[in-house]
Amino acid sequence: MKNAILLFAFAALLVFAGCVSVDYTHVQKGDGSADLSIGMDATGMVQLQGQAAVTANLVQYCNEMESQVQGLSCEVDGVTLIVQKHYSKDSAFYSFKDEGDLFLHRYVLEIDSVPTVGRESGGQAINTTITYTRLSDPAGLQSAQGMRTIGIAAFYTVEMPGEIKEADGSLMFSENRAKYDLLSLMGVRSIKVVSEEPNLTGYLLVIFCILALGAAAYFFFSRKKQPAGRRRR
Repeated sequence: MKNAILLFAFAALLVFAGCVSVDYTHVQKGDGSADLSIGMDATGMVQLQGQAAVTANLVQYCNEMESQVQGLSCEVDGVTLIVQKHYSKDSAFYSFKDEGDLFLHRYVLEIDSVPTVGRESGGQAINTTITYTRLSDPAGLQSAQGMRTIGIAAFYTVEMPGEIKEADGSLMFSENRAKYDLLSLMGVRSIKVVSEEPNLTGYLLVIFCILALGAAAYFFFSRKKQPAGRRRR
């Protein structure tokens, strides 16, 4: 019988012991796609296992993820594990809309399901898969308390197109970036970020229409002012 071990961000968090910090960076694009980067800083485990052992464990887990999860890239920098994945508009785990008008983009990003990595073991095989943890699930409160107890900190940073106008529940937001404490959101609320930027296409369309009308008016009045041809005697 297979035993599924689902972890918040990385299965390695329960394999290792000690303090770790997990940082999500979500770069949202105006076309609906996004680039997600997840970094785990395992510096707190070096005193327990030594840097060489920590790095070796991270490299092993990194290789497993790259070989078993399609479209995922992974690298290890010292005692930091960095996972990256691109999401198209059609494969998105988030909701992204443009509620603006002809002159203004008003982007609304909502995230309730956060990508997590799970290891599923059965017999001698270990399979790595991506699953999703719902922030609004009430069961998340207990999970968050357990993570804090073993020294895990997790943050989610969003980079939006345009300037952020609303980021309720965030630790801070400035310009196009908002940062959230994921553990404080689990079991409580989802992430919602609103940003705005000028719609240059709309302005160009208006300018084009004005120029076209001006050219048409000039052509009409210039023909009207031309003298009539001479009459034959």
